[in-house]
Amino acid sequence: MWAYNWLHLIRGSEPTTQMLHTLLTWVPWGIQYIEDVNPANSEALIEQIKLKPENKWWEAWLERYLEKRTQNGNLY
Repeated sequence: MWAYNWLHLIRGSEPTTQMLHTLLTWVPWGIQYIEDVNPANSEALIEQIKLKPENKWWEAWLERYLEKRTQNGNLY
C-alpha cells in the first residue's frame, strides 16, 4: 500500500502491478517497504531483491541490512 500510494501521488494515475513489483525489488525501496510495512511475504521479497542489485553500494547496503535482520532474530 505504501508504494502504491506513493506511485499514485507522483503519477496521478493508478500504478500497475508490474510497476509496484519493479519498485519493490530495487534495494532501497524494497528494504524501506519491508521495514515500514512488514509484509507477510517479506522473505520472498528479500529473495527477489537479492537477485537484482544494480550497483556495488546497494549490494553492500543489502548485505549490512541482512546481517542486522539476522542479528535481530529474523530468518534473513
